[in-house]
Amino acid sequence: MYATASTKSLLFWAVLIVVGVSLVVLSLSGDTGDEPIESTPEPTPAAPLGQVEIPEETVTDTVQPPRVAQEAPTNPEILLALGGGPRSEKCTIVDRTIVLDDGTQVQAIECVYETARPRHPYADYDSETLEQLAYGDAYAALVYARRIFETDPAKTMDLIRRSAALLQDGTPLVWLATVSYGDVASNDVANVSDIEMYYVLASMANRLPNGRRHPDPRFRATDFHALTDDDVQRLDAIVDSEFERMKRIRLEVTGQSD
Repeated sequence: MYATASTKSLLFWAVLIVVGVSLVVLSLSGDTGDEPIESTPEPTPAAPLGQVEIPEETVTDTVQPPRVAQEAPTNPEILLALGGGPRSEKCTIVDRTIVLDDGTQVQAIECVYETARPRHPYADYDSETLEQLAYGDAYAALVYARRIFETDPAKTMDLIRRSAALLQDGTPLVWLATVSYGDVASNDVANVSDIEMYYVLASMANRLPNGRRHPDPRFRATDFHALTDDDVQRLDAIVDSEFERMKRIRLEVTGQSD
């Protein structure tokens, strides 16, 4: 049987359509576009046990603030022996009439505290007893020193040195420096001897482990340019000698040298 002309024409167009569709499919399957297709990486095989590298820990240095020397708390019994014990701050204001040396009367007010300042038990001892106790009792030495510091500077120095040595506390030395040698100048004239004593006492106090310290004894020593560098070196030698003397006192009384 022979195909008619119309049948052949239909077959021709069917074949043409099939070929065209195949070409379009092949074109789409081969088009990768503008961006590459990322491939999935293969997992890295685990390292055998015992062969795993452990990264070293990174240590960051922390900058610490500079240590500031702290003043040790002041022994309250020292303050009590020196007449500086605490008392109530409540007081009553009263009017007073003060007679000056020339007979002139002036009006003044006074704060009368409700409670008296506490006293150290040794304050009721007589001076002879305190002097006997002072050899080995630092607080007896302080009470006695406070009693005589205006009339007997040499003995006061001995008592303060002894109490500071036994207590290992600089507070008595700073107290003496303040009450006896605190005047830098009089009528704009430097009190060189007082400045020197203040420097020695404050420097001695700074070498002791406890109590009050002076922030910078040299500052006062160079006020009014009263002391030269050579003077300070000479005073430092005195401080060294005094400190050795304190160590001997402590060793003699307590058996301890440090």
